[in-house]
Amino acid sequence: MAQGKLSYEKRKHERKEKVFDVTYKLMPKNMQENHPQKKGKTQDLSIGGLKIDGELIGHEGDVLRIEFTPKHGENPITVLGEIKWIRKANGTGQFGLAFVKLQVDEKITIEEILEA
Repeated sequence: MAQGKLSYEKRKHERKEKVFDVTYKLMPKNMQENHPQKKGKTQDLSIGGLKIDGELIGHEGDVLRIEFTPKHGENPITVLGEIKWIRKANGTGQFGLAFVKLQVDEKITIEEILEA
């Protein structure tokens, strides 16, 4: 009998493909650090986190300040996300982030985006 690999979904929330321009910045660990802001694209989104394609910064466990505007003319959404995984793919970087303490209005806005 052939042995196969078991696969299961680790995420708590279903992710949906949603592509937006995003800016992100590594949050400093002390007051002397100042990290540059980077640009990328979201690839998927859930109420629990998102995936970004862009220049890699930081390490697993680091926190990024993320800002994206889901629709032209709307106010941007600004959230904090902890880097859960990092990989290089197709000459660019990808990383998965879990949101850190979403505010009620941020959560409602993200739920609305996911339902659209």
